[in-house]
Amino acid sequence: CVAWNACPADLHIEHLTERVQTGRGGLVAVVGGRGAGKSSFLGALAARLPNAIHIVCPQNPQPDDIRDRILQQTRPDASQAESADSMRLVLLDDAHLLARPVLGGLRPFEEIVSLAKGTDLWVVAIDAVLWPLLNRGLDVRPVFDEVRVIQPWTEEQLGLLLQERS
Repeated sequence: CVAWNACPADLHIEHLTERVQTGRGGLVAVVGGRGAGKSSFLGALAARLPNAIHIVCPQNPQPDDIRDRILQQTRPDASQAESADSMRLVLLDDAHLLARPVLGGLRPFEEIVSLAKGTDLWVVAIDAVLWPLLNRGLDVRPVFDEVRVIQPWTEEQLGLLLQERS
């Protein structure tokens, strides 16, 4: 894991951390362009909340595979035994891979959304290119409790990143 650089996305991380700590579940979309830092954002959130379930969608993901991965990571251990009733945080990276621009192509994404309904907090990273497809295709009903947009890095932030990694 690489070091996290301070950036405007920190406000989103603070907000979502508070949301977990206050027990507010729901479904949150983190939207950003390719290379905007969505995966790093989820990694930073997982580092703050160590009991988070962090899953990266594989190519051609199936909802059952994601469900199985969540169950595998939910095994209670001694530290979780006392907080068995607490809310889970599920971080799903590359969730846009669940949607395809074909007839019926939103069905896998809708299955994951159905799985996400409940008391847990789900944060799903979605590429900005597919966001309009999901937004239009699912706008019949409110799907996301919040949409957080990751802004592109400024030249100054990129310069700091290069300095720290060189």
